[in-house]
Amino acid sequence: MADNGNTTAQFGPSRFVFEADLSDDLVRVPFQELSGLDAEGRQDYRRDAHPRPARVPDIHRPNSATLKRAMVANNSAFTAWYQKLIAGTVEPRTVSIRLLNESGQPVQRWTLTNAKPIKFTGPEMDSRANEVAIESLELTYEHMASAWE
Repeated sequence: MADNGNTTAQFGPSRFVFEADLSDDLVRVPFQELSGLDAEGRQDYRRDAHPRPARVPDIHRPNSATLKRAMVANNSAFTAWYQKLIAGTVEPRTVSIRLLNESGQPVQRWTLTNAKPIKFTGPEMDSRANEVAIESLELTYEHMASAWE
């Protein structure tokens, strides 16, 4: 979904709005929910030459983030990227996720390096419910950087 200049109006005032884009395409996609932004590394005890064991960082493990949004009629760059995963031709990309304030201005940015889609979940459909159809995209990434705008 291309940016129409009024992303916040789609979700209403006083709500968090997240906008994500792929580094190569510069296509902004609004999302309603974001989870899984964390960084964690393992720690190991080593003795080496010292008599007391020391805690040292070990291998950093990849993390995953999940982006959720209302289902839209047109396909986005993210959907096309996931289709490449199914075809076996996906390449890792840098993904920028921005938190927008009520006037649509960026407040915080998270940058995910070497990100790849690993799971797409379509909406749950119930003809008796009066709910928006929500789809989600889970990304795995090697590194996350955070910055205030």
